[in-house]
Amino acid sequence: MAPWVEEKVKWIESPVDGMADHLEPGTTITGVHACGKLTDRCLEVAHLLGSRVVVMPCCYGPNQSGGPEVLTRMLDPWVVTDVDRTYRMEGLGYKMDWTYIPRMITPRNRVLVGIPKT
Repeated sequence: MAPWVEEKVKWIESPVDGMADHLEPGTTITGVHACGKLTDRCLEVAHLLGSRVVVMPCCYGPNQSGGPEVLTRMLDPWVVTDVDRTYRMEGLGYKMDWTYIPRMITPRNRVLVGIPKT
């Protein structure tokens, strides 16, 4: 790690439930390969802290989308799940964006980025 970053980064190994109690408001939340509902928990913690959030979801569970059933039938359920997450975060006052890492690294390469609107 770069020396000028070291004191700004804190490594905490803990269950996601209660994680907000260990972090200061505004702490950026990241989740890489946050399996299933862990992605949603990361988004919830970010909202509780009023933080920026960057998550790369994976391991989408069945019936996890929360989106309209017709969309789940007609579209890729992974897309529907992330569309639902995006709408949810925008409803909480976040500006959301999607970006991607190279597919050769992982087929679950979508990255959701959220910044609280001021």
